[in-house]
Amino acid sequence: MSNFSMKRFWHLCRLRFSENRRVLVLLMLGLPLLLFAVKVICAAGIFVNGDMAVRLSRIAGITRLIGFGALMYMIVLFVDRVLRREDGIRFFTLPVTNLERYISLVVEPLVCFMVIWTVSWYIAELVWRLILSNVFPSTYAIYCSVPDTGQNLLVLFAVAAVVFNGIIMPIQISVASSRMNKIVLSIGIFFLLLVFFGFILMFSVALNSKLFAILTLVIPSLWVAVVLQRAAYRRFCQFEIDLNVEGNDGKE
Repeated sequence: MSNFSMKRFWHLCRLRFSENRRVLVLLMLGLPLLLFAVKVICAAGIFVNGDMAVRLSRIAGITRLIGFGALMYMIVLFVDRVLRREDGIRFFTLPVTNLERYISLVVEPLVCFMVIWTVSWYIAELVWRLILSNVFPSTYAIYCSVPDTGQNLLVLFAVAAVVFNGIIMPIQISVASSRMNKIVLSIGIFFLLLVFFGFILMFSVALNSKLFAILTLVIPSLWVAVVLQRAAYRRFCQFEIDLNVEGNDGKE
């Protein structure tokens, strides 16, 4: 089994999806409620200052943070299970190649996140607009006039999903240790990435060309992701589950 097989890869992805199905369903149910709650909190002025237009403009920023957090959680979810003892034994003994295993860890969280995020965002937005247009028409008019209330987040997260996966997943694999260490590390990396992207974005905004500004943000990030992915795949091919220690979930 030295060659990549799409059939084996598809069956592996189905198995991985079934293992995480319960968590993914909970995300699908909870994320629209959370996104809708953010809109209500901003419109009501809870923890958000300013007039109605200013409060509504905060929706995109808070939604962006929630999206990054959900993306990071989903990447950690898919990788963390296979680095634990019992799930790892089952994963690494499946009749598939290392390349198929690794690509499934790369692709599946990206696809699941984009599907869940897109459906959740549109559900929350649809309910929000229906309520505003029928109950609070004046607020709805202000909401429609706000230049950025999250409409562009879907494209942003399509790029961010690739970049975050390319950075967080390799680091998880390279420092496979206790779950708590990985959680703390992932949170630290998340905020470091926000700072990193913030500095690049500040530099990009100062440029006259919007296209060039976008390229200065995307190209370095993708380059870092590709380099880390290559290193992580080599580490992944050498990874072995230690059968003599407790699993990360605390089971013998």
